[in-house]
Amino acid sequence: MRSTASYSLATVMTAAFLGVGLLSIVIASGFGMYFGSQMQQKIIAGQQTLIAQNAANAVQDFIQKKVDILQVTAYFSDLGNPNQESLQLMLSKLLGQEPSFRRLFFYDAQKRDVAKVSRLSEGAASQLSPQTVDDIFSSPGAVEAYIGPVYIDNITSEPMVLMAVPITDVFGDFHGVLIAEVNLKFMWDLVGSLRVGSGGKAYVVDRQGDLIAAADISRVLKGQNLKQLATIKEFIASGNAEPNENATISKGIDGADAVSHYVPLGMPDWAVVVELPVLEAYDPVIRTLELSAWGAGAGLLFSIAAALWLSKRIIRPLLKLRDAVRHIGGGKLDVKIDISSVNEIGELAEDFNSMASRLRMYTGELEAEVSERTSELNQKVSELERMNKLMVGRELRMVELKEEIKRLQTAKEV
Repeated sequence: MRSTASYSLATVMTAAFLGVGLLSIVIASGFGMYFGSQMQQKIIAGQQTLIAQNAANAVQDFIQKKVDILQVTAYFSDLGNPNQESLQLMLSKLLGQEPSFRRLFFYDAQKRDVAKVSRLSEGAASQLSPQTVDDIFSSPGAVEAYIGPVYIDNITSEPMVLMAVPITDVFGDFHGVLIAEVNLKFMWDLVGSLRVGSGGKAYVVDRQGDLIAAADISRVLKGQNLKQLATIKEFIASGNAEPNENATISKGIDGADAVSHYVPLGMPDWAVVVELPVLEAYDPVIRTLELSAWGAGAGLLFSIAAALWLSKRIIRPLLKLRDAVRHIGGGKLDVKIDISSVNEIGELAEDFNSMASRLRMYTGELEAEVSERTSELNQKVSELERMNKLMVGRELRMVELKEEIKRLQTAKEV
C-alpha cells in the first residue's frame, strides 16, 4: 500500500512535469506557426504585388506611349485645317513610325471619315462601325484620350484595341478625333513571359472580368469571363479604390485554391492578376511546420526524459526517508540516511539523522536506567525472600514450642 502511494507520487510528478513541458512546446509552436504564417502571407503578398506591379507598369507604359504619340501628332500636325492629301501623308508617316499601329483614322467634328490608312488590304481597311464612332465621340474620355475594349481580330487572332485623342486648334475648338487601332500582341508576350513561382499564373482582365491576356492564349480567344472569381469580383467592385495589400486565398483561374493578388492599371481600366497555388505559396510555412513537428517530438522525448529524471531525483530521497522510518519503526535505531541534496529534502535528511542520533542516545540512557532500577529491585526482592524465610522459620519453631508445652501439660495431669 505504501509502495503504491510512493509510485503514484512519482507518476503524478512525472505527468505534471510532462504536462508543463508539452504545454510549453504547444504554446511556443502555436505562436511560431501563427506568426510564421502571418509573415509568410505578407511576403507572398509583397512578391505577388511586385510581379503584378512590374507587369502593370510595362503595360501602362506601352499604352501611355501610344497615347502620347497620338497626342503629339494631334498637337503638332495641322489637323485643325485638314487637307485630304496632307492628312493621308501624315497618317502614312505615323503608321510607318509605329509598328504597333495597324490602322489610323481621322474623323472630323461631324463624325465623317476624312482620312484613313492601314497595313491591311484595302478591303480590310474599311471604316469603323457607326456605333464605334458614336462611342468614341460620346465617351467622357474622348476629351483627353479614349481607350476602347480589347477585341480579337478575326483574321490574325491577335488582341486589338482602339485608341483616340481629340483634335483641337490653338483656340481649343474641337475639329475631330485621331483614332488608332493598336496591336496588343506585346501584352500577350509580356504576360506569357511572367514567371510566378513554378506553378503560378499571371493574366490581365478588364473591368467586366473579361480575360484579355494570359499565357494560355486559347482562354483569351474563347472570350473567357472570370467575374465569378473572388479576386476579380473584388477588382470589379473596387472602382478606383486601392487594392487590398494582403493576398487572398480563393479559387483560381484553373478552379484550384490559390493565393491571388491584383494590381489595377488605372488607365486603361484593366488589372494584372497573379496567382500562386496554396501549397507552393505556403511551402515555407509547411516546411516550418514539419520542422516544428520534429522539434516538438524531440522536445516531447526530452520532456519525458527530464520528467522521469526529475521525479526520480525528488522521489528517491523520499523513498530513503520512508525506508529509514520503517527501520526505526522496527526497532533498528542505527539507521542513517545518506542524502547530499542541497535543498529542503537534504535539510530534512539531516534533521532525520539528528533525530535518530538523539533517539539512540535517549534509548541508551533509558536502558541504563532500567538496568539499574532492575538491579535494585532484584536486591530488594532477595532481601524480602530472606526475611520471609526467617519469619517462616520462627513461626514453625513457635508452633513446635506450643505443641511441646501442650504435651507437657497433658503428661503432668496424668
